[in-house]
Amino acid sequence: MIQPNVLIRAAYRFLPSQYAQQWFADIQRELAFQTVLTFSYIGASTHHLVQTLDANQPLTPGPGSVQTRRPRPQYGTISLRDPLGNASYQAFTAKLEKRYTQGLSFLSSYTWSHSIDDVLETLNQTAGQGLQDNYNLSRNRGNSVFDRRHQYVASSVYDLPFGQKRKWTMPGPMDWVFGGWQMGGIVALRTGQPFTPLISTDISNTGTANHPDRIGNGTLPSGQRSILRWFDTAAFAIPRDFTYGNSGRNILFGPGSKNLDLKIGKNFLFGEGKRVEFRCEMFNFTNTPNFDIPNLNVNLPQGGRITSAASPRQIQFGLKLAF
Repeated sequence: MIQPNVLIRAAYRFLPSQYAQQWFADIQRELAFQTVLTFSYIGASTHHLVQTLDANQPLTPGPGSVQTRRPRPQYGTISLRDPLGNASYQAFTAKLEKRYTQGLSFLSSYTWSHSIDDVLETLNQTAGQGLQDNYNLSRNRGNSVFDRRHQYVASSVYDLPFGQKRKWTMPGPMDWVFGGWQMGGIVALRTGQPFTPLISTDISNTGTANHPDRIGNGTLPSGQRSILRWFDTAAFAIPRDFTYGNSGRNILFGPGSKNLDLKIGKNFLFGEGKRVEFRCEMFNFTNTPNFDIPNLNVNLPQGGRITSAASPRQIQFGLKLAF
């Protein structure tokens, strides 16, 4: 009796231990004003990553009911936890750090990296990560979902030199107004997140994700990209019926992001070791729109369009008593 609604979750009785190999090399140089410049190479390799695949997918694309062509047609999807995933990461970083002196500290870092894996990343809420062919996982090898090729992050904290226990002490009323102020901020610049072009219909007739055939590059010149047309959908074609598309996983990149967070705070000192801290924290201070990845379906009119973005500017206030 065929029961296609029966879902089975399975795993091997004994799983090999996951393991990771890491290697790195640093070169540091101490500079003036208590600053340190560091150049680094970082590498990592991870094996036996567990991913979920459908062990009851039809063996090949073809006509007819998907359910009747499954190896075990009496069941629906058999979600098998399989430890066959691998990943690798390579990065070059440059970091400039100033230790806290004279009320100022900062950390500035740039990373140029590349991450590759063949794992179905199911917990990142990113579309397009489904497997085409659960029996040929080499099709899934590609850029990791979190593969951000270029990242620059800088953070700084500065205590203004006015007030008690600072360079310029001020009398009581002046101190309450002008003393004890602190400013800080974080700047983050990142290139875009990779994504996978898809077809919205089951051309292969296997009940899995369907990729198109790639007949062009797909990446538009920067001057032609917009939220209405982020990538060239004409670079992808619908495959022949009952075939897998040849387009790979995570082959295109979405918009980059720019973000500035600021903090303004003031400490009111009173008594012995007591203070009240006031904070104003502003996230995405410039209210810069950071757009999400576009619609992935190249066969739909909305394919290539961006219709969502990350959070706009947010401001919050805080008051803390320390004693």
